[in-house]
Parts: sequence; C-alpha cells; structure tokens
Amino acid sequence: MKKRVTKGRRHKNRRTEKKLNIFLWVSVVAGIVVIAAVYMWRLRLATALGDIDVSIRDNELVILMEPTSKSDACRLYIYDKATRKFMPYGEYVGNMIILDDIADMAKMRFRLQAVKHIKIFGHRITLSGAVQELIVAPIMQADVESEEHYSSEDELSLEWEHIGDCRYAITWKPCQAKWYEVQQWAQKEECWESKSLFTEAEDMLYQTDRLPSGMEVCFRVVAYDNVSERDREEYKAVYPEASFHTDISPLYCTVWPIEPLSLLDEPQSGKSIDTIPAGHALCVLEERDEYFKVYYDRHVGFVDSSFCLINLPEFIGDLCEYEITGSIHSKTAVHGYSIPGITGNVIQGYENVCLGNGEYLVPYLYPCAQKLRKAIKAAADDGYHFRIYDAFRPNEATRYYYDTAEAVIDSPIDEDAASGATLREIMTDNGRYRLSSFLAASVSAHNRGIALDLTLVRTDTGEELRMQTDIHDLSAYSVISRNNDNAYLLADYMKGAGYNDLFSEWWHFQDDETKEEIGLSSYLKRGISCEGWKRDDAGWRYRFKDGGFCKDASKSIDGIEYSFDAEGYCVQDLQD
Repeated sequence: MKKRVTKGRRHKNRRTEKKLNIFLWVSVVAGIVVIAAVYMWRLRLATALGDIDVSIRDNELVILMEPTSKSDACRLYIYDKATRKFMPYGEYVGNMIILDDIADMAKMRFRLQAVKHIKIFGHRITLSGAVQELIVAPIMQADVESEEHYSSEDELSLEWEHIGDCRYAITWKPCQAKWYEVQQWAQKEECWESKSLFTEAEDMLYQTDRLPSGMEVCFRVVAYDNVSERDREEYKAVYPEASFHTDISPLYCTVWPIEPLSLLDEPQSGKSIDTIPAGHALCVLEERDEYFKVYYDRHVGFVDSSFCLINLPEFIGDLCEYEITGSIHSKTAVHGYSIPGITGNVIQGYENVCLGNGEYLVPYLYPCAQKLRKAIKAAADDGYHFRIYDAFRPNEATRYYYDTAEAVIDSPIDEDAASGATLREIMTDNGRYRLSSFLAASVSAHNRGIALDLTLVRTDTGEELRMQTDIHDLSAYSVISRNNDNAYLLADYMKGAGYNDLFSEWWHFQDDETKEEIGLSSYLKRGISCEGWKRDDAGWRYRFKDGGFCKDASKSIDGIEYSFDAEGYCVQDLQD
C-alpha cells in the first residue's frame, strides 16, 4: 500500500532540504576561505631570505641572497641618518642587488624583505616576508684588495634584552680586538656618546640605566686595538647597532590630580594621610594596584591613578608628536580667517605648557592614555603616527575661546569688502550650525582630560596627511560629513580603539567609555604647570614652571630650606 504524503509534509521536506543546501554551501565557502587563509599564511612564513653575502668592488656594493623559497622580488630599505628612519629604496627581482656610488658613505644600514605576489579571485595580493637587517661599513679605498676586514673573527654580533622597567642589557660576541666601547646615539646633539669601556678580558655585557619611557634608542659597540685611536675612529671592526623602542612605564612621570585626591598610606586602605589639591604636580614613584605612589608635603602615599592626568611625552614618548599651539600661537581660525584675540595668541590657561627647552606638557587622563596605545599601534602598523595638538584644556581656556569668539563673530571679515560677510556666516554656513557647535560654552570633554585633538603623520616622510581643512578650523568645512579619505582613516584608528568622534570637528576624539566607567564628573578650572619635586634614579630635584631645575643654590620650599648641587639634585633625602 502506498503511503500518502500530504501537501504540508512535502513543503516541510522541501524547506528542510533547502536549509541543508544552504548549510552545505556555507560550509564549502567557509572551507575555501580557511584553506586560502592557511595557504597565504604559509606563503608568508616561507617567503623569507636565506644567507646574504656582501662584497664591495669599484665603488659598487653587491648583495647576494639565497632565498629559502621562491619569491617574486626583494624590497630594499636604506637607513636615513637625517630622519633616523628606514626609507624604501626599490624592489629588485632576482637574487642580486647592486648599488653604485658608495665611496663617500662611512656606514650603511639596510633592511631586506622578500615579497610574493599572488592573485585571489582576480585580485593581486602582495605577501611580505620576514625582515632582515644588514649593517655594512665600507672599507677605505686603500684596503679594497683585502677581505680580512669582513672575516668572521672581526665582526661583532650585537644583541639586546629587556631586563625590567625600561632597563636593558646589551651583549655582543668578542672579535679579535683589545678594547670595546658602548656608545649611545644622542638625538638632540646628533652624535654618539660613550657609555662604557671594556677590555677583551671582561664580560661583553653592558646594562643601561633606566631609559625614558616609549622612546626610540640606539646603541652601538665599537672595537679597536689602541685606546689612543678612539677619537680618530680607527676601529678594528664593523660596528653594529641595536635600535629599539623602550617599554611604556609611568615611573617618574609627571601627573596631576583631576580632582582633590586622598593620599592613602597603602592602596585601597581607606586611611588618608592628607588631601592633594586638584592640578598639583606630582612625580610617580611606583605603580601598584591601580594606584600611584607619590610624594606630597613631606609625606609618601598612594593616590588613585584613574583620576590623574599623566604627561604624555614622558609616558608614551616619541610614539606620538606634540604641538600644543595654544601655548605659543593658536592655530584656531575660521577657514583661513583670523579670530581677533585668539588666532596667533597664547590662550589663557596655556601659559605654562610650553617649556623653556621647547618641549610641551600634554596632560591626559591616565586610563585614556593606556587606551591610546591601541590606536598608536594600529596606525604604526600602517606607517603612520599621531601629531597631538591638544589634550587637557583648562576650563578657563574653554571660556576664553567661547567668550572671545562670541564678542567678534559678527564683525565683518574684511571691512573694505562690499559683501560685509562675517565670521559667523562662514563658521555656521549661514545659520546651519552655531558657535557652540565648535566651541563649548561651559564645560568640554577637554576640561576632564578625556579628549584629544590630533591628526595623522607619515612616519617615513614626517608629512601630515591632507585633511579637508586645517586643524582647528572652526567652520562648516570641518564637519565629519565632509571627511576625506585621510580623515576617515584617522577616525578608523581612534574609533577602533574605543573613542567617540564629534560631528563638527574631524580632529576631535573623546573617551566617553572611560568617563562612565570611573564615574568622572569633575574637571579642572585652571591651567597646570610642572613646578614641583621631580625624581629620577639619581635623586630628587625641584623643577620650575619653565622646566628648569634649581641648581647650585638653596631654596625655601614649603617653609623648609633645601640645598641643591650643580646638577640640581637635593642634598637632603625627602623620603627620610
């Protein structure tokens, strides 16, 4: 007897069959994607350079490579001393690179990177292999016939290791030399400074002092036979370099409480020693359990780090650039038209931000500064870094900006012009926006230390990416609906790290998430300065508002007389 299949059951079977087909197709596509990803990754790992041989003949440098797998080309980068960056030099096919006209070059640093070009679904994709660094010191013309200079016994192999809290160990294998000198590159002086001298009988190990946080440093080891030849740089061997960025640490950084904070005897103890006023400059002696150990008014205790502004140049170092123009000549304008009392002026509350050495104080809430590192890394991976134009802004500056602009916004931009156009018309697009769209009338996110004004810079050239307007252009031309591709790229980095943008300013990003998490409601009314006690490994110093230190003198501080030596270090120990 035949079974009857109802119409409803047939429809149900068809739906089940359709779902199975969809599931099978999704599985097949997913499998293809996974296989392709694995294949690409295996190619990336395999696309590496093998042994490299270097020779110099007739002012030509020849680099021979033995790829470990078939690659399509090799990219060459040459180190530029002026910018201290590796600059792309070309892409070479085959296993040989020949460079001409090197007679006047004392030393060269290269990076080699094998690349593979593949096509997936008609699209060409370039896979980059591992990077190998090569350091070559061309021999003098008189020694061209000799190969002994490049023998394995005369070459130094330099390595570095992080040993904790911005301290590093530099090690190398000895060559046939009697003396070894460790030198560090001094960025400001643009020269090599001697750090330590070793004999051939000593361990080839140099341990650094504590280095600045987040800074690129460079060391080299020079080998020679005669101490008297040090100044003449008649070295025995090729001298290698070790360049790296130091790790990030708040130790010895300057911080300011965003609100009055209790100085506790221990983290989370609840026992208050004193109350530190908002905006008072402190120096971090230790970080423990989300608290900073600090010195204040002859007491050492702990404050909640979540409510402290930290000076970004001391914390994240040269991972960003800083140009706080409000402290020297404000760039704030209306689409190319100056705002009287603002454009080109020092803004009220920023008087102590630019220090005597040209560096800036850039206060930013500590948990926000930690989040910023994610955006910094994402930009760095693509060859960019940030230039920060503003971070914490005192409320007095916010009010100054708004009140000054409000007083002149209806004045004609050109008294001789027949049109009589005003700053307000250009700023607001004839009433589409308001002054408060660009300038806070009372309290802004900058006053709480959670906002940044910044842009993107190419790491290789140092050039700012072109946006739709200049930074701090208070006009309808700056709204994010008019973002160009570069402004969208900036927003991708910042929003990808958890920041929110502002509809009227392509350069403004704020960390509302952190504000809510810690329950921040306070803000600073007045500007800050760095004046106060400052600590480093050598001891305590007293710093003035301009960033200079009290040296070779005595000074009464908080009713106590202190003496300072020629280097600015206090003779007394403040923590006794």
